[in-house]
Amino acid sequence: MREGVTNKAGVGPVTKCEMKARHVAEYLALRSVAAVFRILPYRAALAVAWCLAWIGHHVVRYRVETARLRIRSVFGDSLDARGVRRVAWLSWRNFVFGAVDLARVAAADRSWIEARVENTGPFEETANALKETGKGAILASPHMGAWDLAGVVLQRLGVPIFFIAAPQKNPLVDRFLGELRGATGVALIARGSAAMRTAIERLRGGQWMAMLPDVRAPAEGVSVRFLGGAANVYRGMAVAARRADVPIVVGIAVRRGWARHAWRLGRVVRPDHSAPLEEDIRRMTQEVFDEIEKAIRGAPDQWFWYNKRWILDPLPSSTSGAN
Repeated sequence: MREGVTNKAGVGPVTKCEMKARHVAEYLALRSVAAVFRILPYRAALAVAWCLAWIGHHVVRYRVETARLRIRSVFGDSLDARGVRRVAWLSWRNFVFGAVDLARVAAADRSWIEARVENTGPFEETANALKETGKGAILASPHMGAWDLAGVVLQRLGVPIFFIAAPQKNPLVDRFLGELRGATGVALIARGSAAMRTAIERLRGGQWMAMLPDVRAPAEGVSVRFLGGAANVYRGMAVAARRADVPIVVGIAVRRGWARHAWRLGRVVRPDHSAPLEEDIRRMTQEVFDEIEKAIRGAPDQWFWYNKRWILDPLPSSTSGAN
């Protein structure tokens, strides 16, 4: 029985047995590395991650040229070749450091956050102000810095928060990542037909929803100006904000050096029910992405330039439209 997936050699489709063996190998490797990251002291775990990142970047060179091309396409002559290389390396290093944070996230209690995460006060103030309304908010936190810590930090500060999680292609890895994220007490909702309804109910009930908005939607969504191009992104963030009548709070957890983090509270974007629905969805989405772009241009090494679904890739002509 054959699956419609081409193997790495490009010879032909991958069998179910080959796919299963690959899934098991990926799962065992991930679980083993996560165990090492948990056992070691934090800085020692980061040192191991640095070595793995160096090998991946300088020896394996995983998507290095792709990332550098993207950086050059956005920054042009404002970054010289050395600057482009530096941004690409630190972006990759921070991504691997993020794996350490994810592996250890269950141990990130309030004392750990107070010792290592700066500038949480504005978020606590915003959350406390929203509690008086009885409703929650949407945390729009892009792939910057330690993004897996973003929602957990708020949860540890007493903010009830949940994620909508898209399943991984590898079901074993998907289950393991769910275990890691669920160990913090943050609720996880599987993406599907009922996810939006459940999210809106929770938002109206005073909970926060954490989202990673800076990904390309595979089908027609909302077109926004972003990083000098046009990006087709998901509508769900703005739709949920409008239906639940809650604000979108832009929050970024940047990494300072190796072992410290800082929260940056961005713009609070609110729905305008006097505006037509589609106009309001576009306006809210654009304002969020304006804030994200400002953060990326200010600290490009903090953003993940290696995403397989590059946000500025156009939709296939068969699915693109006037939106």
